[in-house]
Amino acid sequence: MTDRVQERFDEARERFVRAANAAGIDPEVMVKIAGFESRGFNPDARPISRNPDLNTVRQFDGTMAMSSAHGYGQFLNGTWQEMVNRYGEKYGIEGASTMDRAQANAPELRNNRDLQAAMLAEFTRENMDRIRGIAGPNPDANVYAMHNLGTQGGERFLRALQDNPNALVTDNGLMSNDIVRRNPSLYMDGDRTLTVREAYDRMGQQLAPYQRFADQVAGRAQPEPGQTAPGQTPGQPTPGRSDPLADGQLQRNERGDAVRELQQNLTTLGVQFRDGQGRTIAPTGFYGEQTETAVRNFQTTNNLPATGIADETTRHAIEAAARERTQAQANPQQPNPQSPNAPQANAPQANPANPAEQPAAPRQNGPQSFDDAMRTMMPPQNGTNPHITSPFGHRTLNGHDDNHGGVDFNYVGGQSGANLQHPTVRSPVSGEVIFSGGQYGTVKIRDDQGNTHEILHLDSRSVQVTNPPTRVEAGDPIGTMGGRGPNGPNQYPQHVHYQVRDPNNNLVDPEAFWNNPQRRQGQEAPQTQPPAAQPDARAAQPPAQNTVPPPPVEQPGAQAPRQDTPTAPPARQDAPADRPTANVAPPSDRPANEPREAAPPQTQQPNAPRSEAMNDGVLRRGESGPEVGHYQRILADLGYRGADGKPLQVDEKFGPNTEFAAKQFQRDHGIEQLGVIGPKTRAAAEEAGRELVTHPDNPNNPLYKKMLEKVYEAEDGRKIPHGEHSRNLAAALTVEAVRERITNVDRVDFNRDGSMARAVQFSAMGDKFELNRATDGLATQQAVRQPIKESSEQVEQVANNVRTQQREERQQSVAQR
Repeated sequence: MTDRVQERFDEARERFVRAANAAGIDPEVMVKIAGFESRGFNPDARPISRNPDLNTVRQFDGTMAMSSAHGYGQFLNGTWQEMVNRYGEKYGIEGASTMDRAQANAPELRNNRDLQAAMLAEFTRENMDRIRGIAGPNPDANVYAMHNLGTQGGERFLRALQDNPNALVTDNGLMSNDIVRRNPSLYMDGDRTLTVREAYDRMGQQLAPYQRFADQVAGRAQPEPGQTAPGQTPGQPTPGRSDPLADGQLQRNERGDAVRELQQNLTTLGVQFRDGQGRTIAPTGFYGEQTETAVRNFQTTNNLPATGIADETTRHAIEAAARERTQAQANPQQPNPQSPNAPQANAPQANPANPAEQPAAPRQNGPQSFDDAMRTMMPPQNGTNPHITSPFGHRTLNGHDDNHGGVDFNYVGGQSGANLQHPTVRSPVSGEVIFSGGQYGTVKIRDDQGNTHEILHLDSRSVQVTNPPTRVEAGDPIGTMGGRGPNGPNQYPQHVHYQVRDPNNNLVDPEAFWNNPQRRQGQEAPQTQPPAAQPDARAAQPPAQNTVPPPPVEQPGAQAPRQDTPTAPPARQDAPADRPTANVAPPSDRPANEPREAAPPQTQQPNAPRSEAMNDGVLRRGESGPEVGHYQRILADLGYRGADGKPLQVDEKFGPNTEFAAKQFQRDHGIEQLGVIGPKTRAAAEEAGRELVTHPDNPNNPLYKKMLEKVYEAEDGRKIPHGEHSRNLAAALTVEAVRERITNVDRVDFNRDGSMARAVQFSAMGDKFELNRATDGLATQQAVRQPIKESSEQVEQVANNVRTQQREERQQSVAQR
């Protein structure tokens, strides 16, 4: 490779390392993908043809190219938007979760090299997760198959590698001819189509030249020519590389069993290694940023030089502390039942890796009082306890009346000491993370009884919304204390703002919540009293202030909210702007930029029928009607499944499976996972639905509808009942019809045993076999399993190619005249 490639890599090296560490992956495979995809680490790489007529796609900055692919990862516009929506806020992009395609593909984001590397790292981590159980022998090829073919296409390809490796990549609809034509270096050998095994090997071969850069980014010396052992696959350790302990110490970017042993000892001391979505992971054997930070924290706590490098003294000290902790856990001291919060006199003395902070040990059923919950969230440090700085409810702030929607607390000592060191904040409950982000550094956790626990002003967050949902236990770290607000991370004094909402979304006093045994986590809430009637822990406060209702809908023309959801009075004009209040939407009851479902104005989606279920503008569990069926259909065609793991059934009844699918859709589109279908979810569903051939607004929907009609007729002739398989077959045949430039479908034919199907358009002279236009035969078993969404994507790709071919044919015709 040229020196120019090395120069570009040198410029990007630290960028790749930072991105990989942030995503929780080793950097090697990501670097090789970046090198191959961007033609040598070119952050401005684009698929531009020498033939200008083939450059039919206008990119984000006006450049004409063959597709919208750009940058290190060659993300298309749609994939880039999805990644920015999912991870943008993690990398400092305000409002990223709600950005539309144009906003996400703005030049300042697309050209941001750090963001390119970050999105590639997160995408690589996602693909590493997806290939578990179906991976082949080459780790590079496994991940790249997912990168190149997408989630469903990559999974089918890797399964075919196991089941039928000698089949052609185009057999049984494994991948379309269009994909093969666009990627000849991967799937063609001259004019010959490769087999699955050959294509898989080719993927590894294409990434192999970038192994030397992977070695460099991982801190390894570049191997000499011929040093790679026969049969070694890319991504495996280079034979003969130096032992990371050869210099007597472990440090950043080294790897091996010695690193893994160090990480295991740190784990024993309470360190939790996490991936890019906040999930706890096992020791990896790679010395990354998290390991370096944990080592430095241990050194600081134990009066060792805080270098972050695990020299011999540090390793022995960590090993000894871990051994003491293990021995202490084997012979636990029984707590004094009369004093549940008292420190244990004989507790292990081994210092944890985080300075001055003992990991919270949650009780089996979670905290038993508010003080217990507060100490779970912020464990005492060196004898310094957390304390309340501002209670729930009415207060006077800066000379004005104020209604505080939560409880504020930090460590004793004001704005000094531990409060300025961004101490770890832990979850007060066991439950699922339903929101992480926003202008106020918010994490929301829904407990097993349906209450939502909201922690605001975090300086950093260590948990993310994931699918399946991330579950945390009481005492698990969720972030660090800060003073974050719309104006930045230090807008407020350093503290935690903690608020609780009951299952009806009403704010309740956190102290009353925890100090009332019937409301405590692990027990069912009483059914005979509304939240407002719960007793307050402070006699000075009237019971009526224990519940603060949610804000009114601030949309022109909005109808009155449902009677079971009371609204708050208008926000005071003189309310101070520097503290959370209960009757102002930002920040106490939700971050200002957080999408939220609410009763909408009386508008209707153009294609959605209307029934009583839409009287309040929100579809929810227990309701039924054609609107429910309409959105069930969109969710099902987009590939969402119910809680039972099966494809979502379109039965016009909003049950637990529909609620589950709605939550997954909301997660993917940056909407709070409430499981109801309100205006934001409807708008997002309609927008996503328009990309499906089954949606009336899709330009290929008329052809699909005609195809489905003829599929039904063909099935009737064989006494085959109609079902989801019929719709999948019609969508797959629509792809082939567009490819063959069929504009009207007159018949769908099955072969004798029904294993193949094709679409037929009669000639101008009628049904003449020799003159009819027909698609190639399509394997029915493969077609009926192909999701609507995948067929819709293929239709769009094929239609674009057909238009390009037609334009070239017209130009050639003109030139020949």
